[in-house]
Amino acid sequence: MSYIISYVGAGGKTSSIYQDATVFAGERKKVLITTTTHMYIPEDMPFIDGRTKSCELLQKEVAAVFKNSRICVCGTILSDSEKRDTHVVGNEAAIEKYKREPEKFKALITEQLTAICKEADIVLVEADGAAHKAAKAPEEWEPAVYEGSDRVVIVMGLHAVGKRVDEACHRTECVKRVLGCDGSHLLTEADLDVLMEVYEKKIGQQFPGMEIERRYWKH
Repeated sequence: MSYIISYVGAGGKTSSIYQDATVFAGERKKVLITTTTHMYIPEDMPFIDGRTKSCELLQKEVAAVFKNSRICVCGTILSDSEKRDTHVVGNEAAIEKYKREPEKFKALITEQLTAICKEADIVLVEADGAAHKAAKAPEEWEPAVYEGSDRVVIVMGLHAVGKRVDEACHRTECVKRVLGCDGSHLLTEADLDVLMEVYEKKIGQQFPGMEIERRYWKH
């Protein structure tokens, strides 16, 4: 049975995932990395695309990777129509910026994820989006914690401290509502604690008894 960790919050989620993956791999554990939202496809780790693949085939491919590598990344590469939806149509600057970004992948279907988890000792799931911002408060439908998780890590970037809410935060309206401030407010570490408390409350309500860790990421 694999141990599953979901990562939510803002700045430092992906970095935390890969840092933890390296540690677990050093302990000779087989580590699977995936997402319930979107992630960039890594350039230096094995990646398996789940598009159109049966659960059985995908599971075999993951098992094959683990014969030669301690870490495997798996997800569904975005379709062309989904890629177009990620930038503003008609905004040439945004389109050019998008073209320069690495390719992204999204969540597997539930049955696929259930199947490949059987091949791993540890599963690390990016379960929230933050648009590269350092801090965040969740919208009503967020975060997308994988229901099979054993632990949730809430990440906030310490590089948000001293910066304006409208500069450093994703979901700025949510952040302003939670903190009772405007966009010019300069964030403190205490503010990040408050944002983490919001996540803890939501996760605790959705998954009673869930193990939760707070983590500050140094940029």
